[in-house]
Amino acid sequence: MSEVRTRFAPSPTGFVHIGSFIPILYNYAFARKNKGKFILRFEDTDRKRYVEGAIEKAIETIHMYGIEYDEGPDIGGPYGPYIQSQKLDVYKKYAEYLVKDKKAYYCFCSEKRLKKLREAAISQKKQPMYDRHCLSLNESEVRKRIQRGDKYVIRLKVPKGKVIEYTDLIHGNVKISTDVIDDQVLLKSDGYPTYHLAVVVDDHEMKISHILRGAEWMSSTPKHIILYEAFGWEVPQIGHIPLLLDPEGGKLSKRKGSVAAHEFIEQGYLPEAVLNFLMLLGWSPKDDREFFTLREFVDRFSIEGINKSNPVFNRQKLLWYNKQYIMKLNTEQFLSRFINWMNKYCSTNIKEEYKELIYKISSNKNLFKKIIPLLRERVSLFRDVLSMARPFFLEKVTYNISDFDTVKSAKSTAECVKGLMLIKKEFEKSEWKNHADWERRIRGIADKIGWKHGDLFMLLRIAVLGSTISPPLDLSMNIIGYKNSLKRISECIDWLKMNK
Repeated sequence: MSEVRTRFAPSPTGFVHIGSFIPILYNYAFARKNKGKFILRFEDTDRKRYVEGAIEKAIETIHMYGIEYDEGPDIGGPYGPYIQSQKLDVYKKYAEYLVKDKKAYYCFCSEKRLKKLREAAISQKKQPMYDRHCLSLNESEVRKRIQRGDKYVIRLKVPKGKVIEYTDLIHGNVKISTDVIDDQVLLKSDGYPTYHLAVVVDDHEMKISHILRGAEWMSSTPKHIILYEAFGWEVPQIGHIPLLLDPEGGKLSKRKGSVAAHEFIEQGYLPEAVLNFLMLLGWSPKDDREFFTLREFVDRFSIEGINKSNPVFNRQKLLWYNKQYIMKLNTEQFLSRFINWMNKYCSTNIKEEYKELIYKISSNKNLFKKIIPLLRERVSLFRDVLSMARPFFLEKVTYNISDFDTVKSAKSTAECVKGLMLIKKEFEKSEWKNHADWERRIRGIADKIGWKHGDLFMLLRIAVLGSTISPPLDLSMNIIGYKNSLKRISECIDWLKMNK
């Protein structure tokens, strides 16, 4: 095959798993590097697991990450349709061709009989395989049963006593005896093809030259090669990518956090940070470089760099990557991208207390720009920005009595009131000149009442910002302003008196 053509072909049975972006990246990069085409298609023949809207959500998710494909259901192409359920007649035609060529056959066995076969094999500790009961039916009998309306499937007639051998692009030479390969169903009784028939027909008709897919499909490859040979078609080059694992072992599970690719963007991860992290899960450059743009990854990518061992999805490492990318944003970039993220993903999936904040940030961008330098190096996710920015947009601060327990020098609420009243009295004398002046005056009060300096600073932080965690207090108070800071101290004193 002269042109390199790769594909990503998910089943629309739910969301796009974050691990799916590893084969997306590898197939995309290999096609782009070789000036080929990257194709998106959907394998929706498993109607029991099909989820309405999953195709549209998958397309949206891929676009979220800035991956562009050359052909697909939403943009078309010369080898469509790109949704399998839209070409059932094509698969039926190919299945019936194999029957005529004596390489497949009609099977009328009931589910009850097949279940008994499976149970008998399992009880004898044998691999469950179809016993070819219907292979002996003659054409006349087959025709009569079809005309009578009997349900049937079409099965592949696997040639016995052969060895299927191929070179996996990642794992090297692979051999398997056809004696352990079952006569796989190709066309189901509902007229839908199985994965095995549909994937081979599609890859052939769409002229796919290279297939990079998950290692879970490795056991299916010999069945596909038998089909290619039965049709007399050229077999694409195939490589199986190692599986993505949870740090505690096993497949990456949503019990430990998000696994849906779209959820990472909604939580405030930058797509380029997630892609950079995923690029290096299972693929190694020839040096220790950690940061790649998508374009740089394409230039450096090679199938030889894909590891055979299963990579581990380290969420802390992903968070670290995201923090590095956030810190690289200048003020204008941060403003634009955060506002865009907030407007797209916060309108419905957000706490009630933040809904008004979203409006205030959008309508007062100049104030938000002043806060960005305080936030940029202190957040790992855009989601964290909301809680840190909130105090700057409040007309009235809300307090949590448990926060005042962090002020260890104060043995009671009354002592917190006393400390704040001294701060208020000191600041009412005159506005602070600079940070050194401001800090000296607070330390003096702490020494006077026998408090630790840090405790009095914490008390002031809670009073002005409503939280024990915030950007630097002096910079925050400069943005909030002298009058507003005094007002909040007074309001906090009143609140504490009412909540003794």
